[in-house]
Amino acid sequence: MKKTVTLLLTAAILAGAVSCGDTPADTQVETDVNSSDTLNDETSSKYLDELPELDYAGAEFHILTFDQSTIGFARSIIDVDEQSGDTLGDAVYMRNRAVEERLNITLVQDTQAYDPVNNLAFARNIVMSGDSDYSVIMDFATNITPLAMDGLLIDYR
Repeated sequence: MKKTVTLLLTAAILAGAVSCGDTPADTQVETDVNSSDTLNDETSSKYLDELPELDYAGAEFHILTFDQSTIGFARSIIDVDEQSGDTLGDAVYMRNRAVEERLNITLVQDTQAYDPVNNLAFARNIVMSGDSDYSVIMDFATNITPLAMDGLLIDYR
């Protein structure tokens, strides 16, 4: 009896796997490199910002993040130096250059070693001292929450 049930279940699993094979295995997707430029031109009007004309006269916008070598479970890379063919990296590069051009700023990523206790104390000291070396300090919500609860963060809305 057990052999019969096992054979029937195996047959059902195999039948299900084989029956999904309507698509030819050798289907290739061709992409036109220039089509993305055309698509961007056609759809860019949908994503125009509603900001007034702003010019920050080439000011540096410093973002403090973690040194990637000290944190293995999260990606903390905010900027890349050049396009490399990596989809995410190239998108970050293009976004940042567009922001820099749009606002006439230079984005600068500063890093420090990841240490939740010391990073929180460091951020608290920066905010309390009125130091404006960093425009943004990137940290995890659980680490930044005490700063928010103490009213030390800016609401950019």
